[in-house]
Amino acid sequence: MNTPNMYAPNSNTPNDGKGPRISVGPNAPVVTPLHMLTEHPTYIDCPFCRQCTMTRTTREGTSTQTLAGVVLCCICVCLACLPCIGGWCENVNIFCSSCNSRVATLPHDGPIQLAPVVR
Repeated sequence: MNTPNMYAPNSNTPNDGKGPRISVGPNAPVVTPLHMLTEHPTYIDCPFCRQCTMTRTTREGTSTQTLAGVVLCCICVCLACLPCIGGWCENVNIFCSSCNSRVATLPHDGPIQLAPVVR
């Protein structure tokens, strides 16, 4: 997949030589603000590598998911796998596809948590 470079020179944008050139036009990707990320891949301006890249997501089980499996196991052993198969109480980790840094986490029970950027 060829990711467009938002900082590449573009003949359609004016530049006074004081910063990056930002492409505007029909092929420019729409960048999602970090506080509005979802579990679906989208373009972001990564705060770590400072590139315009696509996100990738992974799901991670929580202790609540394990506890639900144990409770269901007490009811019927066959039900113990339901929380894992059904994706109950899973957190979604969002990563930059360019530098593989974790950008944010979408917890199953709360608002998005942005990763701190250390410079």
